[in-house]
Amino acid sequence: MITVGRLSSIATLLTATLTATSCSRGADSSTVGTPDDRIVDAAVADRRADRTGTDVLLDAPLPPASNPGPWSGKDVGDVGTVKGRLGFGGNAFSLRAGGTDIDGAADSFYFTRQKIKGDCDVVARVRSLQMTDPAAKAGLMIRADDVSAGAANVFLAVLGDPAMGGRLQVRAQTGGPTTALPPDANIRAGTLLRLTRVGRTITAYRTVDRALGWFRIGSVDVDLPTDIAVGIAATSKSPMAQTIADFDILRLAVWDAPTAPRGWTVEELSHAGPTVLVAGSNVTLSGSGDGFNSTGEAGAFAFFAAADNLTLTARVMTVPATTPNARVGLMFRLGQPGNLVRGAQHAGIFVTPAGKIIFQARIAPSLNTVVTMAAEDRPAPVWLRLQRTVDPITFASTVTGLVSSDGLQWTPVAQTPMPLPEPFLVGISLTTGAGTIIGTTTLTDVTVTSSAVR
Repeated sequence: MITVGRLSSIATLLTATLTATSCSRGADSSTVGTPDDRIVDAAVADRRADRTGTDVLLDAPLPPASNPGPWSGKDVGDVGTVKGRLGFGGNAFSLRAGGTDIDGAADSFYFTRQKIKGDCDVVARVRSLQMTDPAAKAGLMIRADDVSAGAANVFLAVLGDPAMGGRLQVRAQTGGPTTALPPDANIRAGTLLRLTRVGRTITAYRTVDRALGWFRIGSVDVDLPTDIAVGIAATSKSPMAQTIADFDILRLAVWDAPTAPRGWTVEELSHAGPTVLVAGSNVTLSGSGDGFNSTGEAGAFAFFAAADNLTLTARVMTVPATTPNARVGLMFRLGQPGNLVRGAQHAGIFVTPAGKIIFQARIAPSLNTVVTMAAEDRPAPVWLRLQRTVDPITFASTVTGLVSSDGLQWTPVAQTPMPLPEPFLVGISLTTGAGTIIGTTTLTDVTVTSSAVR
């Protein structure tokens, strides 16, 4: 039996602490997989059929517009003849999983993951899980590797029987036993699940609403290697059946070195799967999104909260050539972490695949976005800068967007008055212009300077 707290041996969790807490860090990363294990079917993610009985594999052709980006799926362990499959439809990831269980000394399941280095914060929500067995499982996993059936791991899972809820379980070392907390009725489909890794310590959280904060389930110490696998996992707990687990939220933040800034988080503006990797002054962001229009934005946003006079500078190295409407850039935005709203007031400067430099601003939620184009194209790599200045007498704020070819000589693109109650959100935004295609951008020399309003 285990209690909530810190793992001091393979089979025992000590220092019981079930306390409500909120945590400010967010989550994301990079790399993974081969084309062979990226089996994508957009129709799977949008399936709303009855979730009882046994499903069969779909042989529909893969739609060319569906791309899960850095996420890829594979079977782990001996799953027999019932092979897993990953579906991505922009707004959800769908795992069709076989496998006999995730438990004991060896596992048999389907794993959609990224391979990462360093500390991380991963959030997901199981929208639905087909009950092929009362103990079928779907949830978040941090794992020593994505190959060994007996790899050390921490798994925060929803169970197949809704009356049972879900549970937190851990295998502290490769080949060792799996130890689990008793089922928790509050861990269920529709609940946000979260795992954070800081060094050896992995902490599990849950919440029904991020505005209410995160409830800490427990922490465990696990000896994991530098390179780990992080993602979502599912098992049907039946060698003859395939379950379907749909996830409508999945986001990951990664810090690949102890010195990497920890304030960054990442969230989606309407589409699942964003990832941010922070490596010193370099930031890699993956996401999708249908694009920006006059009333709303759909994409990925990696950000932190800030105040005062502030300048954000970065060199955009790449822009995904997914559609002509793809954009990468810098944004100041009204909002709170965990409560991003499409159509909120914001200002930003962006570059397109063709090198168009665009400054856009919405000074109030009810107004359309005003767009200003730079006089000349500057394809990536290109330097972008966004400045917020506050008048010390009236406290009115102004946002200015600038562009540079070398980071030394700057050309103003546009300026706008921008009411931004503090704290506001500061960060990097990406949209691919196609919700079912995840693209990746890299920005280097990301710097933030600020000064108090005097």
